[in-house]
Amino acid sequence: VHGRTTIIVRVGDDLTRLQRFMAQLEAHTWVPYELVLMAHQVDEETQAWLRAQDDARDDVTACVYAGPLTTAKVIHLGVARANGDLVALVRDDVVLGDGWLGRLQYHLLEDPHLGLVMPAPWALDAVEVEAAVTALAPRFLLDG
Repeated sequence: VHGRTTIIVRVGDDLTRLQRFMAQLEAHTWVPYELVLMAHQVDEETQAWLRAQDDARDDVTACVYAGPLTTAKVIHLGVARANGDLVALVRDDVVLGDGWLGRLQYHLLEDPHLGLVMPAPWALDAVEVEAAVTALAPRFLLDG
């Protein structure tokens, strides 16, 4: 559908859940992507696993922060590390179905009035939506 998409993943505090998510991601994502794994306040085991992923894979960037991160901050920091043509925002607790990313890309690219699509579980409030649009606008929205 398009070039590579950067998938920004907000990582929670459950390594088993993250590993299950990563397995789903690889099984159900059929378009080119890179991952930016955004973790904050996670235990040492999760930090070590994230660093190992970063070291082992060219398509993974793991970012581990000691302090708390708001959703808006995750978006801003993740977009700053994005190299893809599009950006997808997900959390590690969503269930991904076959072709999920291609469907999101389709909706985004099909309607020139859209600048942001995301899986519903990422329920953003108005302030966070504004932060996402502000972070994405300079790089990913095109003149009509």
